[in-house]
Amino acid sequence: MGFEHPTSFAWAVLAALVAALYLWRFPYRQQPVATFSLWQRALARRPAWFTLRFWISLAVQIVLVLLIVTALTEPFFRQVVASRRWMVLVLDVSASMAATDQSPSRFEQMQDQARQMIGNLRRGEQMVILSAGSIIRPIGRWGASSESLLAAVDALEPTDGPARITDAIAVAQDLLRDRPYAYLVVLSDGTFPEADAVGRMHGVRLVTVGGDSRNAAITGLDAHPQRADPNRWDVLVEIANRGNAPIASELHVGLADALPETVSLTLDRGQTIRHRTTVSAPQGGLLQARLTADDHLAADNLAQLRLHPVASPRVRWIASDDQVARALHQALQTITPIQLDGGPQMPERFDPETIYMIHRLVPQNIPPGPLLLIDPESSSDLWDHDGYVTGTDGTVVSVDPLARPIAGVDWKHVVFERMSRLRFHVPSRTMAVAASGDPLISALDRPAGKVLVLHASPLREHSDLILRADFARWLQQTVRWLADDDDPAEACQDIVADRAGRVWRAECWDRAAAGTTGDVIRLEAGQTMQRLDESAPPLQVFEGPLVALDRVGKWRATRGDTSPELADDDRERSFVPVNLLDSEASNLVRAEALTPDSLPLADPVRDQPLWMLLAGLALVLLTVEWCLYHRRFLV
Repeated sequence: MGFEHPTSFAWAVLAALVAALYLWRFPYRQQPVATFSLWQRALARRPAWFTLRFWISLAVQIVLVLLIVTALTEPFFRQVVASRRWMVLVLDVSASMAATDQSPSRFEQMQDQARQMIGNLRRGEQMVILSAGSIIRPIGRWGASSESLLAAVDALEPTDGPARITDAIAVAQDLLRDRPYAYLVVLSDGTFPEADAVGRMHGVRLVTVGGDSRNAAITGLDAHPQRADPNRWDVLVEIANRGNAPIASELHVGLADALPETVSLTLDRGQTIRHRTTVSAPQGGLLQARLTADDHLAADNLAQLRLHPVASPRVRWIASDDQVARALHQALQTITPIQLDGGPQMPERFDPETIYMIHRLVPQNIPPGPLLLIDPESSSDLWDHDGYVTGTDGTVVSVDPLARPIAGVDWKHVVFERMSRLRFHVPSRTMAVAASGDPLISALDRPAGKVLVLHASPLREHSDLILRADFARWLQQTVRWLADDDDPAEACQDIVADRAGRVWRAECWDRAAAGTTGDVIRLEAGQTMQRLDESAPPLQVFEGPLVALDRVGKWRATRGDTSPELADDDRERSFVPVNLLDSEASNLVRAEALTPDSLPLADPVRDQPLWMLLAGLALVLLTVEWCLYHRRFLV
């Protein structure tokens, strides 16, 4: 036997108070009466046990108090407590749960099942709820009341993002570790990629909702400026049937403020179609692709992409070596659009608006503006030349994956048999390191313009870099980085974070073309994310440190300005569209091999609180005491 509230035994002192009141003899005076003899004969005829009535009533009153006090401590049998369940309920809040193939929706059916499970919790059982979307959010804690759990379930809403069910299961397993009678229940439609594997997991019960569905989804939208005419954009739209049945729809593609192109489509179950077209956007704009299908999920019927006006940077290469000159010219020609020229001589005057790529020749005073210096052979006002590193010590051993000029470039097995050792006079950032421990690629921090230095010689007798396809890619990314004047220390580098999406820094968000509902924004102090929505409220503000972009619509990053009175022009210029482009989030069909479990409900008969029995016994004793002491007997 155990007690939930053993401190309630302190109320047992009331029994002593009751006994004291019973035994307290009130003073009284005897008065002679004429009928005294009659009273003597009447009392003599009472049964023998009647004289014990006082003591029996006192005992009953004390027992009654003790029963009530024991009921307040909420006693329980330890064997029953040992079998109480510890439950974690994982709720799928991904985009597919908003499907209306079930009335009123899959999400509301899941809420009903969650409420049923909460309502069937036995006394003392514990439950924690996790919502699984782009971010895993715990709802409640161990010991939360059924009322608070029900309120949390009622407050949930479906998102437009993917479901990180396996991550949520890992969190739930940590919560249930070393707990007896642990139950892990997942309520979902079973359309996430790992559903079949989750259905076979030991200790995980997957309960599904949903049925036959129709869904035509835009699963991809991309646009690139044409090389011949950067004012025209090649557009690729990917449309997929993510439902159970064939579906017909119309696709409208074009700028938001122009007449769109319309295409009629019919998609069989599981079919994917890619539609290519071109749009004219000299000033950029908002590209929209819209489906008019009558399906069960509306969030993936619209995708948007910001087309930024294409800059045309001026680039000039300077190289006296014909081998390097040809390699630079051929690689830079692939960048569109670009104004390109070059030659072997240093110019008399440097234009700060032009990007210069200089091989070996080093001006004594590095001019203002963006520059790439390749294999500098002498000192300057920004560094001292301290000799060369030769042989295999010039092998690339590590690179900074967040450095934009080299991100995604394969530097494996690149060996520079000669590289310059430089001692910088200004702050620098090392983007690549050689086996000798010396910097191989450095970025110099100076107000007059960005400077990138490749310390090594790219000549064929020293390296095969210019023979690699990645040489052109490196130059292309370097040109973009040098031309970008508003890039604070690589703040625009987005970090790939598995299938859940990307983690962005807020500084670069306004310059993105589009985001997906699996993306996350990392905010610094004073920064916020705002969602501009046509429905009320028109301006929703989200604060960090991490904000999940799990709603389709228009988002913008701010630096503490949350005023809804922001000018419409500024608001339109700054937003970035977030689209449901994850095809798995649009999927409404669960795996055929999936065999879902039934809803685990408790047996209410096994949960009979002892305090109710004690209260019932107290009521019986109260009745007995009344019959013995307070009821008038005829004698």
